[in-house]
Parts: sequence; structure tokens; C-alpha cells
Amino acid sequence: MALTKVITGVLADTIATGIPTATVGSNANATANTHHFVSASGVTLTLPTPTVGMKVYVTVGNFDTTVIGRNGSTIVGDASDLTINVANMSIGLIGTSTSSWVFI
Repeated sequence: MALTKVITGVLADTIATGIPTATVGSNANATANTHHFVSASGVTLTLPTPTVGMKVYVTVGNFDTTVIGRNGSTIVGDASDLTINVANMSIGLIGTSTSSWVFI
């Protein structure tokens, strides 16, 4: 299943590169080069201003209402926040400029 491959890839990358994990249980600002585990439903995690190569990883628990706030940047060319509406999902984002993010 495609989602399993995405989750495996994101988690394997964070483990292999020694990226720290932060647990997020309420609205918060994401930290650059960190894996964020969202442990509660309805949380908004706001991205930092990107730089080229900056990474942010997000894994959500068993719910489907996590919002990734774009903080004025685009996410895959879209000028709107990203809603993760799949339970137990992981994504990775990388900055491609000072105003845009794309999926890893």
C-alpha cells in the first residue's frame, strides 16, 4: 500500500539522520529539521519560514484533523494551509526557497 511506503520512508529518514522528535499536543510552531509527532486531534502546526534544504517531518496519530499552517509560504505551490486528513500519516516537507515548501 502506498501510504505504508510513505510512512516507512519518512520515519526511516528521521532515524537514519538522527533528527530529533518533538511531541505536539496543542497548537504549536514547528521547528526546523525536526520530526513532530502530533498526539492530539485538531492541532495546527505552523511551519517556520523556510530556507533551501530545511526539513520538517510530521506524523499524526489515529485521527484525521491536523492542519499544517503555511505561515505565508506556499506548500507545493498552493497558498493555503495543508490539512492532513488521514489517520496515522507521516509527511516530510523541504524548503525550496524562502517562501515555498514541497513534499519529500
